[in-house]
Amino acid sequence: MHQHQRTSTQMNFKLHKLNNILGFGPFARFLAKTMVKQGHSIRATSRSDYTDLCIHLGALFFRNGDMTAFLESNNDVILLCASILSVSKVIKSIPFHALKQPALFADVLSVKEYPRDLLLQIRMCSALTRCSGRRAGKMVGKT
Repeated sequence: MHQHQRTSTQMNFKLHKLNNILGFGPFARFLAKTMVKQGHSIRATSRSDYTDLCIHLGALFFRNGDMTAFLESNNDVILLCASILSVSKVIKSIPFHALKQPALFADVLSVKEYPRDLLLQIRMCSALTRCSGRRAGKMVGKT
């Protein structure tokens, strides 16, 4: 039974990842709020300043889209929450050399193949890339 408890604790630790959100619009804020409630640590960056909101949510915010500091902050998962209109510009602006460890990039707002293809063109093949299309309507996450 002692072995089972240790395995259970290890599993809980693995489930609570450090998630970073690139772009902090309404859907990203909805995701952050939900993930914080589930015990995840959240870090975010965006062109607009959401420092106060992140403090309220219990998340860390990197001001003015400080991508280098954001990427140097040990990432497990990076959620790309940029609109389809700006995702190309955002991905091309990512200083991938600043990553301290491999990270899973997941696009949550765009068409499935487009951001994946951009990431694979720009990032080395060793990048872990998973792109999932948004399946809900525009009102998801709005309060």
